[in-house]
Amino acid sequence: MEEYLSASARRAVEAAALWANRLTAPQLDPVHLMLAIVEQEESRGAVVLASFGLTLERLVTEWKIDGRIVAQTVDRPNPVQMSQEVRQALTRVRGRSIERGADNPSGTDTLLFELLGLSSQLRERLEVLGTNTDSLISELARHEESDSQPIASEHVELELADFTETVETYRILDAAANRAREGLRVLEDFARFACDDPLLTGELKSLRHQLKEALDRLPRHELLQSRDTEHDVGTRLSTAGEWSRTRPLDVVAANFKRTQEALRSLEEFGKIESRPLAEAIEAARYRLYTLERVALLGSASRERLDGVVLYVLASSDHCPGGLEWTVREALAGGAQVIQLREKKMPDGDLVALARRVRRWTRDGGALFIMNDRPDIARLAEADGVHIGQDEMPVKDARRITSLHALVGVSTHSIEQARQAVLDGTNYIGIGPTFSSQTKSFETLAGLDLIKQVHAEIRLPSFAIGGIDLDRVDEVIAAGAYRVAVSAAVCSSPDPRHAAGEFRRKLLCARSS
Repeated sequence: MEEYLSASARRAVEAAALWANRLTAPQLDPVHLMLAIVEQEESRGAVVLASFGLTLERLVTEWKIDGRIVAQTVDRPNPVQMSQEVRQALTRVRGRSIERGADNPSGTDTLLFELLGLSSQLRERLEVLGTNTDSLISELARHEESDSQPIASEHVELELADFTETVETYRILDAAANRAREGLRVLEDFARFACDDPLLTGELKSLRHQLKEALDRLPRHELLQSRDTEHDVGTRLSTAGEWSRTRPLDVVAANFKRTQEALRSLEEFGKIESRPLAEAIEAARYRLYTLERVALLGSASRERLDGVVLYVLASSDHCPGGLEWTVREALAGGAQVIQLREKKMPDGDLVALARRVRRWTRDGGALFIMNDRPDIARLAEADGVHIGQDEMPVKDARRITSLHALVGVSTHSIEQARQAVLDGTNYIGIGPTFSSQTKSFETLAGLDLIKQVHAEIRLPSFAIGGIDLDRVDEVIAAGAYRVAVSAAVCSSPDPRHAAGEFRRKLLCARSS
């Protein structure tokens, strides 16, 4: 093989003949040379291909090459004629080497650059795999340009400061990018496998792709070249806290922080590379803050409302037996949450009534939620507040009540339900399911919304609207095992029995 090729490039051309023999091809074409280059993992051409996800294993799989063929050994390949494109590529490489001088032969990156420029068939096969061949050729061109620079004379004083700073920056960016990607994968695995949470999994996956698009602005080959794991002093340093994990949530909390820190490092040092990169990383970091709240608050809400299936909305107007008797009977029958809903009562009377309901629910071991009024909820020491779509935002309701208060939100579409999760609510009401005796609705969300929420959202959700003992089985069949009811319990002549029947059916559904 002629001396204008580097040792690795010569080996690639020789190996391409082996590939042509293995595949019983009539001639050595660009695909064979591509496989031979990528097979040499340490060569410059293979490193660039790997940065675009083009490994030998992937090409063999995607191009459906029989693994037994790959494993074949050929001691002496049969002579095979090179295709015109391969011959032209070698001719051009030879010309480039002559221009650079005998001491600077062309490597596999130059050979690959010329090959891609000549072979439209090879480009098409790579583009089918999702490879941006223009970006790949540009990356190879950067290598070609750096290789073609003249070697400085020993008498010329070299200015290495800028180069050193670039290597250091790329090394930091490479490490931070790896930490961010790894952290996001840990979080996505938790959402997917531990929580079975489609919404959070989808959000984290989307964020991971958002990060990838931002990192694609960085030169991949330069990042790999700057990496020096063996001499990284950080790999030999650790603290006891790094190995202390007692439950999955500890892993999740630690990886949210780890990823946020990595993104901050990417953002700050990314400013040296380009402003658009830094801005994209900043947007990803802010989005991760929201998802941290969704994940950790969602887990806390599921834990706090674990086993809570029956939520009763009570008001003086809809309790023929009196509010106190009705609430106490409902609690005795199994109601686990009582919401006080009084729309027309003066504030002074409402505060006094809310404080009485607080005593009744505390006696009954149940949660007390105030409807619409976070101020009254705070004064009455309620466990939380429930707000509608037209009320104040979740963050404002929590500021008025307390940081530990439960905040529930009524939702009437899957879009509203998703937004409520991202807003940091503790639970959602979904409905109206059926027409109600206690409240009129212009439209009904119906059972379809229950099915959508059941398929996508793992935050505690209560189906609401016209649900009685005759129709609760339909709600259960749609995927809900938590319900919020009013007339079905409060207007019943026997609230204790009604609440007991609801809870029995719902607990059976939950355990099945």
